[in-house]
Amino acid sequence: ALIDTLNPAARALYGETGINKSSQRRVQNYVEKGSNRDTQKAVAQAIYNSYIPLQTRRVGPLAPELQEISNYSNVKNSQKMSLEVFKEGADETSFSFTDGTKTRKVNTPKKDIEFAYEYIKQAWGLDPENTSILFKRPTGSSGNHLNNLAMKSPLNSKLRNAFITLEENKIKPSVENLFESLSQEARRIQTRNEKRPKNSPNREAGFKVLNPDVEHAKKNGLWLQSSFVGDAVVEGGVNVITKVMPSGRAISFISDVHDFLEKAPVVGKVLGKAFPETNLAVVGPLHQDVLGTKWASKAKAKAGLEPDEARRGISLDIDPTRRSSKEVLEDYVSVRPSAKGVAAETAKVAGRGMMTGGLAANASIEEE
Repeated sequence: ALIDTLNPAARALYGETGINKSSQRRVQNYVEKGSNRDTQKAVAQAIYNSYIPLQTRRVGPLAPELQEISNYSNVKNSQKMSLEVFKEGADETSFSFTDGTKTRKVNTPKKDIEFAYEYIKQAWGLDPENTSILFKRPTGSSGNHLNNLAMKSPLNSKLRNAFITLEENKIKPSVENLFESLSQEARRIQTRNEKRPKNSPNREAGFKVLNPDVEHAKKNGLWLQSSFVGDAVVEGGVNVITKVMPSGRAISFISDVHDFLEKAPVVGKVLGKAFPETNLAVVGPLHQDVLGTKWASKAKAKAGLEPDEARRGISLDIDPTRRSSKEVLEDYVSVRPSAKGVAAETAKVAGRGMMTGGLAANASIEEE
């Protein structure tokens, strides 16, 4: 709130900790309401607070409680964008196979991580020199991105249909036939949508095959691009790239450039220029078995095909050290400035108040 710029306690709080007083108040209000959605809003508000010092390149101390908000939300906190940082962030999200009583880690090939980095950088038009990058946790009150990918991505049904059609025709899936099948489907949707207005409810959610040709797909893997609107309070439409394999497994990366000022068309453009840092958020790699879901089982049964009972489960590895959203939010709202800091800001505000009063008086006289 504007009034906080003249509030010595609020000024001291931000100066000493990086915590915004009005953000603190909003978080407290959401926490007191207590619903799951209000908790998500509280986490989103606190995340917003944690991003602003980064995007403005603020110089000064940050409270451990603000750092904990970042640790709760992210597997890797914000750093200057580079391929090495991207690789480190990708390594922090892990999945495991479960096969009977045995469990082993799912591997993400380095070349897939490198492909994802280059595509995401180009898709968003990012300059690494002016971009920070963080990796979000796939689940939690900060956003259930893994569930969103399973429930909302328009690509899932297209992939299932492609595999089921091949099985119906007794054709073993390969990069070549999947490339051909999915390319035809992408073109069909594009042609259909071109005949309808952009805001028409009859438009079909489409996707793109990123490989220019089948030889590229055979060398680099078959990569697809789609998008959807997530449930996280701080995100809108997200970009998703997915590598699909003939086995039915898929690897996805979700990316989003945070622009908290986009809904403020007047001040947003002005303040946006003052933010030298673009903040890229990535979730992934997210591993899925396209044919190992309940939706795939239903689709195969509908097509008269036998379910594949031998498919191994893939699950996200949960961090046992992660604190609860309640704990980190309670710590965040409890932070207070020092008495010394408040006294110093009180003196500053009093001096500025005298200057502002003088300017106002002069303005009043000139108007008369």
